[in-house]
Amino acid sequence: DSLPDTVVVTVENVNHAPEANAGEDQTVDENSEVTLDGTESSDPDNDELTCHWEQIGGIPVDLSNNDDCITTFMAPSISSDMEELPFRLTVTDEWDSSDADEVVIHVQDTNAPPACELAVAEPELIWPPNHKMVPIEILNVTDPDEDQLFLEITEVTQDEDVNGLGDGDTSPDAVLTDNGQL
Repeated sequence: DSLPDTVVVTVENVNHAPEANAGEDQTVDENSEVTLDGTESSDPDNDELTCHWEQIGGIPVDLSNNDDCITTFMAPSISSDMEELPFRLTVTDEWDSSDADEVVIHVQDTNAPPACELAVAEPELIWPPNHKMVPIEILNVTDPDEDQLFLEITEVTQDEDVNGLGDGDTSPDAVLTDNGQL
């Protein structure tokens, strides 16, 4: 015969930690909008997740909302060829289990170099019969980014001997000074 018995079964919820996914590293242009996307983060228990982004290095930027799974910021202007901006995404489930992942945003300089192909000296030909120095200007140098340009003459070529005319004047026809003036 069998006798009735009472059995108490306790079922405990075993929570599994979420898995953060901050996305792939990105290379972006300076002064462009950047999106950080943590929506590929997941939870094996299908728990609802909260997200928190934080910048962990580089030139400081302002995130549109640190506590959204998707946030944006403007890439800063940079003076070097490339800057790295690392970010950490922390995802937390409803049981306070969390996981973190990091992503690096590589910001590249988009400043284009000046266009010097059409540069000319003005005046182009220097032959002052009185042997007085003549001011020279460099014209037609432009910058596609409209940055202010600073030009420096670094070399002068003379095709006449120092006393080429035989008139007894033995000084050079052009002198390049230490500060780049001709």
